[in-house]
Amino acid sequence: MPGSAPEDAAGMLDVYLIRHGETIYNSQHRIQGTLDSALSEKGKRQCESLGRSLQRRLQGLEIHDWYVSPQGRARQSSAIIRQFLGRSDLPEETVENDLREIDCGEAEGMIRFDLDAELLENLHRDPYQRYPGGQSVADLIERGKSLRDTILRVPGKEEIPRDSIPVSLERQQTRRVVIVSHGNFIRALATALTGMPPEFSLRISKGNTGLSHLARRTGEKDFKIYLWNDLSHAAEV
Repeated sequence: MPGSAPEDAAGMLDVYLIRHGETIYNSQHRIQGTLDSALSEKGKRQCESLGRSLQRRLQGLEIHDWYVSPQGRARQSSAIIRQFLGRSDLPEETVENDLREIDCGEAEGMIRFDLDAELLENLHRDPYQRYPGGQSVADLIERGKSLRDTILRVPGKEEIPRDSIPVSLERQQTRRVVIVSHGNFIRALATALTGMPPEFSLRISKGNTGLSHLARRTGEKDFKIYLWNDLSHAAEV
């Protein structure tokens, strides 16, 4: 979904969602979930390329918060992206436990296509289907709603109807947040932020180092998607 937030975006909350780079498990089509796998060489190059791309995309724009999942592949990706972004004014990383990936239970470590065919089909079409011994996409969306209500709230400001916003609040500086996390969780978080039904999470994709940009005006409830799963930086990888 190409596009950009309005130029007169005073009082905006900009959120940039980034999936980690390709891992060894990703290259093997192996289910990770709560497990971890180091970035592949391709994954490292993807992160380097995204960092350079963000340097151009965010030139002259302040980044106020940088959140990252506690899992190794996200931490490794975030570190490389920040290195190649090449800015001395970045906020420190905040490790947020709620950004962790879906718990895939008994399926973790398995090759995806070795799963029971009926279970795999249900996972692709039903957001309430849980992995055996694990979680469902609907579970992730609930976690995404909780996250929205904590780290994405403008500090010190309560949510109020747009027609009640004082001029001084409407003109406040735009806040920009970068989040580095995982494919399943980012899709669920986007569903929570936009107020879409749970099935929406299963209708959108998120490639390794895919960049998405969502934004919300102060006082509005739901975010709009201005960019989704941009992989143009990875064309050179």
